Amino acid sequence: MPHAPPGACSLRLGKMRIKPAADDLLEWVAIRMNLVPLPCADALFGMTAGRVLGAAQCLGVFGSLLRAPASAAALAEELHLQLQGTRLLCENLAGLRVLEQDGEKFTLNRRMRKWLDPASDTYVGTWIEHSATYWQWYGDLERIVRDGGSFEIHREPAEDEEYWRVYITGQYELARLSAAEVAKAVRLGREPSTLLDVAGAHGWFSAELCRRHEALNATVVDLPGSARVGRAIIDRAGMSDRVAHREGDMFSSDLGGPYDGCSAGCARCSSPAAPSRSSTCSAVTPGASAPPRHPWGCSSTSPPPPTCTRRPSWPSTCETPASTRPSAPGSAASPTRTSIRRRWPEARTGEGLLPPRMRSV
Repeated sequence: MPHAPPGACSLRLGKMRIKPAADDLLEWVAIRMNLVPLPCADALFGMTAGRVLGAAQCLGVFGSLLRAPASAAALAEELHLQLQGTRLLCENLAGLRVLEQDGEKFTLNRRMRKWLDPASDTYVGTWIEHSATYWQWYGDLERIVRDGGSFEIHREPAEDEEYWRVYITGQYELARLSAAEVAKAVRLGREPSTLLDVAGAHGWFSAELCRRHEALNATVVDLPGSARVGRAIIDRAGMSDRVAHREGDMFSSDLGGPYDGCSAGCARCSSPAAPSRSSTCSAVTPGASAPPRHPWGCSSTSPPPPTCTRRPSWPSTCETPASTRPSAPGSAASPTRTSIRRRWPEARTGEGLLPPRMRSV
């Protein structure tokens, strides 16, 4: 954790990670004495928890319980499900403390409504719905680790509107939880007017930056399916006059420019189809800022290639330990503030890429 500024509270927070928790003193002692096979708990219950949450969201269980408490039988009848499976699903959700059980009836935990009620500004239900597809992403993990390669999560055609709606809307729901804080930590110069957001999808990080800089306008370049959803999100927010979406492939499209800054935090640079050189840095002015998430700073007018082999799953401005950050198959976990500088290839500097400038949020 970074040192607190003078006059601020010097509270140091510990690492955040998911792990089994003891329900009583006996279990706590057993865990401390290493009498509990924790790898089994991680393998079984981590898998179960993720799948149960995704299934409940996709099947409409949370939406039904938001209206009123209900028994498993009532839920099964309303949602056209099987009784036994519905009961087991609800009991597992109660074990996760997502639901509360009172006799035969289940209700949504009051604390969970903040995240699972569509009327809430912090709703993340669409992201949970999309998490059901993660099983496909990780289903071939052994082969990828053994033989190399990756799983292409953007393989669905742009015409599959429902897939892209769920995918990008879910990413937006997570982004709006942190985008304002990320924007506060970004330094774009005194009077920035143009920003390039490569593979920015929903464009919400750009929208928050535009809100902080009166003269700033952003261009988000992304695949057609993603850009369509992002354009609608920005339009609903009344920011379409400041944030524009351009359909294109980050590896081959003309990115336009020049821009005063470049955000490329959502770009996946590990694709085997990626060209050896990119037009990203040629699209920004020399010395331009490369703000949120995984930044690239350009030191020359030559077009150096940002061919990094990792894609941060969290904003790189975040101090979350690398061991706790998820990453998709084929990409390494997000590096820490120290390691990203340590591992930055010298060749990148020679090609015109300066090491990332990290800021804590």
